[in-house]
Amino acid sequence: MSASAVVAFVCAVAAAAGTGVLVGRCIRVPRLDLIAWSCVLAALAVALVALALGADRGYGSATFRVVQFGSQLIAPLWLAWGVTELAAKSVPVRFASKLVTMALTVVTGVVLVTDPLSATPFSKAWPPASKHYQIIPRSLLSLIAAVTLIVVVIALVSSLLRLRADPAWRRPVIAVTAVSIAAVLILGLRLSLPANAAYLALIAACAGLTWFAGVWAAKVDLAELHEGIPRGRANRRGSAEPAARNGYAEDGAFDASYPPGAQNGGRERYEHDDWYRPVSGPPGNGGFSPGGGRPPGEEYLPAEGYPPGGGYPLNGENGVNGGDRMGGLSDADRTGVWQPRTLGGPAPSGAPDPAAAGAVAAAAAAAAAVTGPEPAIEEPADHEATQRLYGLIAIYTLAEGATADFDALAERVVAEVRANEPDALVYAVHSVPNAEMQRIFYEVYRDRMAYEDHKRQPHIQRFEADRRPYVLATNVIELGMQQAKLSSLPGLSQLFGPSPGA
Repeated sequence: MSASAVVAFVCAVAAAAGTGVLVGRCIRVPRLDLIAWSCVLAALAVALVALALGADRGYGSATFRVVQFGSQLIAPLWLAWGVTELAAKSVPVRFASKLVTMALTVVTGVVLVTDPLSATPFSKAWPPASKHYQIIPRSLLSLIAAVTLIVVVIALVSSLLRLRADPAWRRPVIAVTAVSIAAVLILGLRLSLPANAAYLALIAACAGLTWFAGVWAAKVDLAELHEGIPRGRANRRGSAEPAARNGYAEDGAFDASYPPGAQNGGRERYEHDDWYRPVSGPPGNGGFSPGGGRPPGEEYLPAEGYPPGGGYPLNGENGVNGGDRMGGLSDADRTGVWQPRTLGGPAPSGAPDPAAAGAVAAAAAAAAAVTGPEPAIEEPADHEATQRLYGLIAIYTLAEGATADFDALAERVVAEVRANEPDALVYAVHSVPNAEMQRIFYEVYRDRMAYEDHKRQPHIQRFEADRRPYVLATNVIELGMQQAKLSSLPGLSQLFGPSPGA
């Protein structure tokens, strides 16, 4: 057996192994780009086996057609399809790509397999299509080459342009670049090269680059890149769910471009602050007025299932919505439960449990004996500065096995924020004891401009790009400061390290 045949067979085994790797990723994350490139690797592996047979025993009609079908039809055309699935944000573009790919594959495949060959004899030398195919199959192969070049060039240029505005396109650009090089190399098989080894090297290099592109593309969250798929709604299989548009833009803020009414989940833009609020509902049904603003002097009233006084009992009152599970305590005695009231509203009826009330009073007395009376917190003199504070809560749902990597990224970014962002007043990362795969970021900034400056920081952009492989879903809630109580404990900041400028 010749050396070229041995090398071709070894490359075929390597391509088959790479196919298995990508197929395994497709099983975990079924995506069309990975499926297309898995088929490319499989086709190249079969073509390399035919090349090994041809180099050892001489080519024939069967081995020639197998090589051309795998290396000149499936490889370039499906490389272009896969890169379109990765880089194209528009759903119609990706749909058109599927139709064109399937049509050209079926039509050209039938022609390549059934069209009569020329009378040129075969040998152990590489059989170029131009010498053995007639005009119709040669024209179809030229069309596929042109389509492939156009698609990969457009995908590469558009990905590079998006990378300038969004660091999340770093991994897609790497994958698209690898596929573009692979497509150019595989199309080089149409040239007249001086040795058989050159054709073998081109096919092997194309297989390696395809595998590399598939591995990098598998790290990309397509739900955060493609058009029309809201951020944070990727499922655990990695595919994007067509979620209802909830009014959030890509940066987590409410998107003012969404139309009002039912198409935006019953929200419309509030003209004074660009926030979205319900467009209907009387004050007694959630406290919102039809225009979205809260009427002056009125508190948010409880919805159905809560007592008329405005108190919020735990899981309902006296059997409503789950029953009273606090032993009959009044709202005033329910510690640890959210209990807003209407201004001047009467307390709910029902006598408190004397034993439970005594326990609460005893605990409060013991705490006062240890710590002393809580110092009075004066109302901030600059009320406008308080109103300018800007905050948000970001809830990340992590992929299985990704908690350690995400926590390492979070630890680094918190250290960077602490050292470099004096206007980030609070930047805290919380775990959730009953939800191990969730992390909650609580952030407060001096004003909206400080938050915009925070987003432009290099360490934040790196964190946003690096976290994507570990995050399945992201939900962001904007916060506006109303009132606050701040602890006067002098050692609280020392628990987390000194603040910038301290």
